[in-house]
Amino acid sequence: MHGTPGRPPDCDASMMPPATKASICGCRPWAEECTSLLEKAAGQGHAYAMHTMANIHRARKEHEQAVAWLTKGAEAGLPRARRSLGRYLEEGNGPAAPNCPAAAAWYKRAGEAGDAEAAGALSNMYAVGRGGPGR
Repeated sequence: MHGTPGRPPDCDASMMPPATKASICGCRPWAEECTSLLEKAAGQGHAYAMHTMANIHRARKEHEQAVAWLTKGAEAGLPRARRSLGRYLEEGNGPAAPNCPAAAAWYKRAGEAGDAEAAGALSNMYAVGRGGPGR
């Protein structure tokens, strides 16, 4: 997959929907324009665009930018962004080490906003002794 003409060499969009993969990884000629429009919408406060921008940067292995956009989306109240940020922090993607207490806090906020998957992730963290007070 990494040698495809028109696709950035370090694009890893394996966890994204097909349409998002196409636009992020440069598989379509309009991908750059779409990314530009998404970035504009995200900059204007659109939480779903913020989350998508995070996915774009994560696929490009631009971890600092991914965390920045996830944080903005999470702070804007998008439960999906809160869960994604929790997962990102739990796994310690990129150069950052895992931060289980911060991950648990974001999972909790997402779960409180109705994200069942985040509530399950928090439950799993607590079950194995990670992310709780003093851990």
